[in-house]
This record gives sequence, C-alpha cells and structure tokens, in this order.
Amino acid sequence: MLIVDRDGCLIAILGGRPEDENWQKVQDEAQEHLQEACDRLKTKKGCTHRRGQFVTLSCGVSHGGGQTQPMNIQNRGRKAEVLADLNSKHCFTCFASFGSCACPESLILTLFNRFLAVFQSCAPKLHEYYATKLGSLFEHDHSLCKPFNNVFTAATCNLGPRVVCFPHVDIANLSFGLCAITAIGDFDPSKGGHLVLWDCKLAIEFLPGSTILILSAVLAHLNTKVASHKTRFSFSQYSAGGLFRWVDHNFQSIV
Repeated sequence: MLIVDRDGCLIAILGGRPEDENWQKVQDEAQEHLQEACDRLKTKKGCTHRRGQFVTLSCGVSHGGGQTQPMNIQNRGRKAEVLADLNSKHCFTCFASFGSCACPESLILTLFNRFLAVFQSCAPKLHEYYATKLGSLFEHDHSLCKPFNNVFTAATCNLGPRVVCFPHVDIANLSFGLCAITAIGDFDPSKGGHLVLWDCKLAIEFLPGSTILILSAVLAHLNTKVASHKTRFSFSQYSAGGLFRWVDHNFQSIV
C-alpha cells in the first residue's frame, strides 16, 4: 500500500510482510536474538538520545557529523561483538532483502514466494538511483563495507525491550530518500507500537515482522508505547545524503 500527498508524491510504502508461511518464524527468531542482545549489553532505560531512551547498534557506512569523507561506522568492545553476531543471523538478512534487495529477481521470487522486495517494486526509479550512485561509491572505495547486500548503506537495531521513539526527523538521510523500518516483538499492534507520521496526522498499526518505508529525513515520526509485559524492537535501514553528494562531486567534499 502506498501513501501519497495531495499532489501524488510518495510519502510512505506500507510493505507489510511477505507471503511466506515461514515469515513468523523469521520474526520470532529476530525477537529472540534482540532480547539476547539486550541481556548481553545490560541495556538501561536511562540511555537517552534524540530518538528516545534505548540503546542503538548501528553499522555500515556514514558521511556527516563532521566527517571529511565516507567512513565505516565504528563499534568497539562488547557492542561490536553483539552487532556482528546479530548481522550474521539469517532473520536480519531476510529483513534486509525484503526491504530492498539487490539480488536477481529469480532469487527474490524463491525467497519470498513471488513477492518482490518492497523498495525495488514500489519505487523502481528511486531504487535504481540508489543502486547507481552508491554502487559507484563502493567501486571507488573498497574499504567501505555495507552490512547487507542491498542498496542501503547502513542499518540500526533499536534495543528495547520496549522501544518508544520520540518525534524526530533523520536529517542526515537523503532528503528525498526512503528509510526502511521493520517492527519486531510480541506486542498487539491494535493496542500499541503504532508508527505515527506526525506531520501527516497518521497513526499506523505496525504488525511485528512488517516493514514500512518512509521519507524519514523530512517527515517527523515516532512510535507509541506497548504494554509493560510485551516487547518491541525495531530494525532500520537507510543511507546518508552526504554519500550521494560525495559521489556527485567526483568523490570529494563540496568545499
């Protein structure tokens, strides 16, 4: 399902879940692994940042915040170990492929029961823009490493066990680009965990294991609370706008 504004411009893609009888198992495995990550890191509610009060684990390639060139996101110690373990799990590869896949169509059909990757099927021109621009970036600099085989350059696991995001915009992301968000947990989506697009005055029921793509750099968004005996995590994928500008200026800064 697509959400568009009054001029027909794309705002969000409600990708849902693939038509795959094994998808619930994928979502349950992700929930289990993220809960284990919380236990290993001994996450505390007091970890506050502009997006909320929860621990985040990010990886991939970024460009911004004072960086003079694109760089791999650095993690150290136990965080690095936990993140590497999460990225090696089949469930997160499935989420990454469903949100945006760079695999041949035949493989996508095999994986997801004839359901094309959401980004690629719903916004093919924008997906091709990502693939072309960022593909040239990685061809130019082999030291840069994406976390998954798709067009997004970075990913973040938001650890709860009950993630609640404050209203925010992700201003470092490509301004007209999409961010893929996957909800994970055992919550009842009719009673909590809604994704709220604040500027659009929309509250969307966000079923665990489902994926939504939004214009995260321009739309304020948040999610609502879940019950105290439930869990909610999230997995997001995105690309920094600075990476596209770096490529457009012949792999150098604008100034």
